[in-house]
This record gives sequence, structure tokens and C-alpha cells, in this order.
Amino acid sequence: DLTIVIIITIIIIYSLIVGYSKKGYYNFYPTPYFLYNDCLKESEIVYEATMHRCNNDEDLFYSSQLHIEDLFLKVFKKHNLKNITKEDLYIKNKDNLRIKAYQLFYNKLPPFKINNKIKCLATNSKGPCYPSTTAFKCYYITYKFSKIYPFLKESLINLTNNINKSLIKAGINYPSDISKAENIANNLFK
Repeated sequence: DLTIVIIITIIIIYSLIVGYSKKGYYNFYPTPYFLYNDCLKESEIVYEATMHRCNNDEDLFYSSQLHIEDLFLKVFKKHNLKNITKEDLYIKNKDNLRIKAYQLFYNKLPPFKINNKIKCLATNSKGPCYPSTTAFKCYYITYKFSKIYPFLKESLINLTNNINKSLIKAGINYPSDISKAENIANNLFK
């Protein structure tokens, strides 16, 4: 029967693709490694960053992983914008899905899984690292609220940059993960 031949052919092709692909975050899913083949070189940059992290970097990283919205709310409250709530900072579902689609497509392993010299602060990452979900959230909030409140732009960018540096110093993201997240968020708010 032709259907069985097609199914078996698809299974064989898929098995070959997975078998000859580089290991990705999801082992069952092929990883287009050629799209980001500088992981080893970039992991050395991350390793160097992890060697220079301090307590402030670690605190900011952990805070950004637990409740990133609270970090941004502090900036708004500092400028007497108390009407902005946590819910105002949430990312729209369609934009969240856009990041997840990129992550599934690239299926990129985080630096600490490429370079065993990296002492990562969070070895329980919940998905591929490219583009960075946390960096995307930061840029999303920054670009969204910089348009509404231009006087906050510098403060929001500073917070975003500090959080993003902490992601690299934590060993969880490559610089390219953050650049791609910035690019996606920037395109949403042009």
C-alpha cells in the first residue's frame, strides 16, 4: 500500500536527519546547527563572563527568572507611575508564541550544555535558548513603554541591559540569543 511506503519513507528520512543532526535541546527534534555553528566560540565568551560575575549579577539573574515584571515595576514606581500593573507588562500570547516557534525551529542548546567549563546558575533551563525568552520580555517591556513614556527610555534600557548581561554571566544565554530577542522585539514596535 502506498500510504505505508510513504510513512516508512518519512520515518527513515526523519531518523537520518535526527541521527546526523547535532544534539539539540530536544533530542527527538532535528537541530539546524549550520544556522548557528559558532556555539563553541560563543560559549568561550560566556565562560569568560561567568568568571567575572559578582553577587549583584547573581541576584539580578535570580530576580529576573522569578519575577521580571517586579523589576520593571520598580522603575515605573520610581517615576511615580503607580497606575501600571504587572498585568500591563505581560506579553501578548501571539508574541510569546513567536518566541516559542523560533526556539523550536533552532532548538539551540544553552552554553552550559556546550561548554562543560561553564558553571551555570540555573541548570534546569526549560527550553532552547535561542532567542532568549527573558531578553525578549525585557525588550518587549522596554520598547512598549518607551513609546508611551519616552522619558523612561534610558532607565528601561539600562535595566534591560543589566538583566541581559546577567543572563550571559549566569551561563544560560549566548550574546546571539539576546541579539535575536532584541531584533524580534524591535520589529514588533517599529
